[in-house]
Amino acid sequence: MPSPRIWGFLLLASVLASATSATVHHDTPREKLKRRGASGAAAHPPAPFVPSYNLEQQEYLTAHNDFRLRAGVPPLSWDPGVYVVCNYDPAGLIPGVNPFTGSKNHSAQ
Repeated sequence: MPSPRIWGFLLLASVLASATSATVHHDTPREKLKRRGASGAAAHPPAPFVPSYNLEQQEYLTAHNDFRLRAGVPPLSWDPGVYVVCNYDPAGLIPGVNPFTGSKNHSAQ
C-alpha cells in the first residue's frame, strides 16, 4: 500500500491538474466585459467617512469636555473638515494658504 505522503502528492497533483484545465463559459463576449484595474474606474465609490472613537479616545474626549464644562466653554465635537485637512499630503498644500478657508495668510509671506 502506498504511503500517506504519496497519497497526498497524488491528491495535490489531481487538484492542480483539474484547476489548470478549468474554463469559464458565459454568453458575454470577452471584448464586451468591463475591465476593472489600475487603469479603469473603481468598481464602487469609497464609503463616506463615519467618525468613531475607540474606548481610550472616547474616555479622553469625555474627560476633556468635562473640564471645558467646568470652565464654562462649549464641548469639543467632531469636525470632518479638520479630519480631511489632517489627512492631506503636505506636498499638496499651498504655502501661505489656509487649508480650511482657502484664504491667504499674509503673516506667512
